[in-house]
Amino acid sequence: MRPATTWGRDVDAHIVVAVAPGGPGQTANRDAFARDLFGTIPNLKDVHVNSAEPLRIGGQPGHQVMAVGKDMRTGADINVVQWLRFGSGAYIHMIAVARSSAWIPAYTRFRQVRDGIDLQ
Repeated sequence: MRPATTWGRDVDAHIVVAVAPGGPGQTANRDAFARDLFGTIPNLKDVHVNSAEPLRIGGQPGHQVMAVGKDMRTGADINVVQWLRFGSGAYIHMIAVARSSAWIPAYTRFRQVRDGIDLQ
């Protein structure tokens, strides 16, 4: 693995996973929460959301937002997926980005990472 200091425009795929307190208490509020949170992802332009839907992740309620757009820095076509996994009092926020030309194999790997997270 290369040191983080050498990462830059040549990175084709990456995933960020964070745990945050809170989240919507009601199921009906999760779509709006997910869309609002998606809107905070930096360095994207010309974004078009293809789908936003509830799903189960690791046996827990979740939400997925999938979109296409451009990397603000390079202008490259990219695909983005955001997954939220809701728990009691907190949620896991996962954002995965890859160039559109590398999306299919990257998405498969992203799902493996998503499904491999166990908080027990």
